[in-house]
Amino acid sequence: MIRVLLVEDDKLVRKNLIASFNWEAFDMEVIGDAKHGEQALDFLEKQEVDLIITDLAMPIMSGTELIRKVKELYSKVYIVVLSLHREFDYIQEAMRLGAIDYIAKVELDSDNMDKTLQRIQDRIKNDSNTISSIGINDQTGIRKGNILITDQDIDKYQRALYQLESIENLNIFGLNSMYFEGNLPIEEQLSALISPNEQVLLVEIVSDHLIKWEELDNFFRRYKDSILFYEVEKRGELNTFVLNYNDFLIQKSSEEAIKKQKEELISLRWCHSNELLTQTLEDLKALKLTKNKLYELILLTMHECRRIYADILEIDIFSPINLDTWVVLENWFKETKEEINKKLFHTSLSDDTTASVLMAIQIIEKKLNTSITANEISKDVNMSRSYFSTCFKHVIGNTFNEYVRIARIRKAKNYLLYTNEKVSIIAEKVGYVDVKYFSKVFKKSTGSLPSQFRRNKVRV
Repeated sequence: MIRVLLVEDDKLVRKNLIASFNWEAFDMEVIGDAKHGEQALDFLEKQEVDLIITDLAMPIMSGTELIRKVKELYSKVYIVVLSLHREFDYIQEAMRLGAIDYIAKVELDSDNMDKTLQRIQDRIKNDSNTISSIGINDQTGIRKGNILITDQDIDKYQRALYQLESIENLNIFGLNSMYFEGNLPIEEQLSALISPNEQVLLVEIVSDHLIKWEELDNFFRRYKDSILFYEVEKRGELNTFVLNYNDFLIQKSSEEAIKKQKEELISLRWCHSNELLTQTLEDLKALKLTKNKLYELILLTMHECRRIYADILEIDIFSPINLDTWVVLENWFKETKEEINKKLFHTSLSDDTTASVLMAIQIIEKKLNTSITANEISKDVNMSRSYFSTCFKHVIGNTFNEYVRIARIRKAKNYLLYTNEKVSIIAEKVGYVDVKYFSKVFKKSTGSLPSQFRRNKVRV
């Protein structure tokens, strides 16, 4: 059972979290709650916890500072952050510090919360941080050999390989990784041992240089899951590939390259055509991110897409729950691309024009707290004012002014439901200088005044 501690300064949100979801269905139990970071640390001193779900913006000790402390004092505890859509930068910082996932507060009452809890449960179960070495051969290193990797039991393969006369120097190292010297092919013997849901990869090492055992051990400790992720196509089958020495030296992707990929994903340009999707997937794979880093990238960019395009997409863009292999991710991209393409790229307008309208949506989202005009935004996307207005209505289904009002009211709802800020402050944050006018527009859109909406916790 995964023991959960909830950390959130809003008592009502804590109660809703505890009472509204079937934690037991995901092998979880909420064993305590705290209203700020210091209280959470006091709880951790007295009781063992497996998972902390924490808000980021809290008094006394913020969620970010709590994550730092927990990772320093209780490194084995997993952390998931609660967030408002506006906290994207803070979510990125939390993930960098060691958080494994996030829960958007605006999704707390949706059926999709089950998908989120399932994703978190799978992540904890599949985590590979606890790696133990069984033993390394005394040789100084290798130039040629074979590594067998599995996500399950390696012992059965060890026993089988010991019986083959052609196998020498059999060693198990890292977790579920085994080195052996010997002649290939031995695929038939290994294939017979694979269970239906198991990931198995046979890696043939080829090098002109001597690879030290310490290097090899460290490499597979760090990248075993990523190698399985990129190279395994199907579970229950023996997957093979050759690892050359140059490939062995995995280069770290630059922050600039990752940032560029984030912008590409958020733009939704990859939904225009199969050619653009193929190029995006090639660029994404070329980053050579670890499985966890890739998961983080997809998670955060889809979070941003849900926020930015919330008012124009009839479908929810969710990250894949079980990110087992690269093939799974490719299929998810293809399915998601088709759904978004049907919604946004089915018009008689060119793909480039539709892309410009989507760029306008991104710009509008960033400027909702200011006075926005169609003339200003049309210049930002290099279109004439009249043509922009026509195309905007054609793609989005609302006029420019109608859409801006819808987006502002949606953002105001989030502030009202998930913050304690005054209505006058919220009005300014969504672009209304006159609070009375804001209240009038809000009531016309929702049927309630802002204060009533907050008090009644109306979800519309």
